Amino acid sequence: MIIKSRRYVIQGKIKLPSQVMVNPTGEITVLIQDQNRRLEASFEDVIFQRKKHTTALKCKNCNSTSKRCKWVLELNHEDAYELKCLMDEAEEELETLMCDL
Repeated sequence: MIIKSRRYVIQGKIKLPSQVMVNPTGEITVLIQDQNRRLEASFEDVIFQRKKHTTALKCKNCNSTSKRCKWVLELNHEDAYELKCLMDEAEEELETLMCDL
């Protein structure tokens, strides 16, 4: 199981470079480089909402006892689609591994 990493630009008034890591154990981590921010969520807490010009990546739950908190990031449609595919592949990879054990 390998963590897959991609670089995306968060859309908005100010475009922010970010690194997104997809862990096959069901975790996503977003590092926003210009703000030194780290956002984390489990796959089950992440939803994609397509808008006119961007797709919103939303963390829908907040756990005050950890580093996880509710957040929303705007990605271009292509980046959001690629990220969703990476998350789907990671879930399939974990499921295959668990079945093989």
